Amino acid sequence: GPLWEMRLLEQPPGSTTNAPFADPPTLILRGADGLMLESGAPHTVFVELLQGRFLGADTSSTLLTPGGQRNDSVAGLVSFAGLSVNTPGAGFRLAFTRCPFRSTLSRTGCCMTRESLWTQEVCDAYGARFSTVISEPFTIRNGGISLLAPYSTPLGVELVPALFMIAADPFDVGVRVVDEDGFALATRSYNVTVRL
Repeated sequence: GPLWEMRLLEQPPGSTTNAPFADPPTLILRGADGLMLESGAPHTVFVELLQGRFLGADTSSTLLTPGGQRNDSVAGLVSFAGLSVNTPGAGFRLAFTRCPFRSTLSRTGCCMTRESLWTQEVCDAYGARFSTVISEPFTIRNGGISLLAPYSTPLGVELVPALFMIAADPFDVGVRVVDEDGFALATRSYNVTVRL
């Protein structure tokens, strides 16, 4: 029926790679009268990932959905637990599409199966039967840092302490943050602590 509002109760806070969001994205659905939809009026909601940016290029990340990319509302609420993203980046968004109960979702809209003399799938290409909301952008931090490697300048000079030094003389040391695939991370800063 007519939908007055579908909105996120809280925006996705972001996370690290392959780690579920601390709070599962939850949406509230209200009818044309402004009241939360009752349990007798469920809808099916779909979630998908809108890509972000990493190392100056568009990502090709995957949204991991342990409970599936669709969920049915219960008394005007629908939640997606365990969502995670498999690669780092910034500017990701989640898109949530509301369809009639037990629909499927295609690029032509919400689709429902009708049976008469034969089974027929009918899709709404004009959006009259569905609505979509998109989250605020969020960041997925790199959870796959593998090691801190001694840093070399472009000329090959390693920025590591000398074996012998004069007391109280300052010296430079540098490290490179390397991920689990062997790539140096260059898109954000990291706090590195040095202790004797």
